[in-house]
Amino acid sequence: MHGRLLAPLGWIYNGFSTLHRKWQAQRTKLEPLSAPIICIGNVTAGGAGKTPTTRMLSAMLKIAGQEPHCVSRGYGGEPQTSPLRIDGNTHQAAQVGDEPLLLAQTCPTWVSADRQAAAKAAIKEGASIVLSDDGLQNPTFHKDISLLVMDSHYGIGNGQLLPSGPLREPLRKALKRCAGVILIGDGTYRPPTELRIWPATLNTVTDLSDYKNKPAFAFTGLATPNKFFDGLRKQGINLLGEIAYSDHHTYSPSDIALLLEKSEEEQATLLTTAKDYVKLPETFRERVVVVDVKLTLDQPKEFLDWLQTRIAHG
Repeated sequence: MHGRLLAPLGWIYNGFSTLHRKWQAQRTKLEPLSAPIICIGNVTAGGAGKTPTTRMLSAMLKIAGQEPHCVSRGYGGEPQTSPLRIDGNTHQAAQVGDEPLLLAQTCPTWVSADRQAAAKAAIKEGASIVLSDDGLQNPTFHKDISLLVMDSHYGIGNGQLLPSGPLREPLRKALKRCAGVILIGDGTYRPPTELRIWPATLNTVTDLSDYKNKPAFAFTGLATPNKFFDGLRKQGINLLGEIAYSDHHTYSPSDIALLLEKSEEEQATLLTTAKDYVKLPETFRERVVVVDVKLTLDQPKEFLDWLQTRIAHG
């Protein structure tokens, strides 16, 4: 009901967004670079699985003999007007953003408001392929291949545009700019497209056997926190409680104090995601168990062959 009432705002949002993108495109000189840029994007406002997909692609391309670098605008960090290569030993999430800091554990990662400039800097430093985490709706940098990441359980939600629904733009517009779709999970949603759809599964890779049948308390700042909480329960974790913060949440001293209180009250283990873990103070991390996930394609070899063919053909 609320979605239908807010639908006119969604149309207005889409209209302004479309005009803004056209304005950006007109004032931007797009140019192919000496290494291909692969954009990993989505059509919904967070929670589709872009970052795990980017990490998976980075690892896959490394095995294939490539030298991938990632670029990001560094959402949640300090604005970077010129490309900054992340140093995982010195940079903090407050400076460069949580997702870029996580990506930097997999491959060299750059943050900048100008992704084209970041890609050029990456190529200068040896990147043979550049992966852009997000940016499908950004017309200010050249993309050789765009992949649309979707959640097979959530799909496009109520199908409405922001703010009445989760869509950043109409699905059909996003699909026109993409070469293929990575569909995550065992849900029933299938996008209406003739593009190649690549099924994938997001699995917990952290061994949680020591925490089964013991009290635990979970917290996260994900766009879709229930994915995390439900996944823990499926792993046999006895959650006494949970806190869902907003996406990209920055943890304050009062947040840390509350979490410690929850843990000590029930003698419970604190569990969180890798994305949240990188934002926690060093002194608090030893009190928390990080639950990491890994994306696995159902047909990895076929996907890599398909991707390399698309790259070769431009």
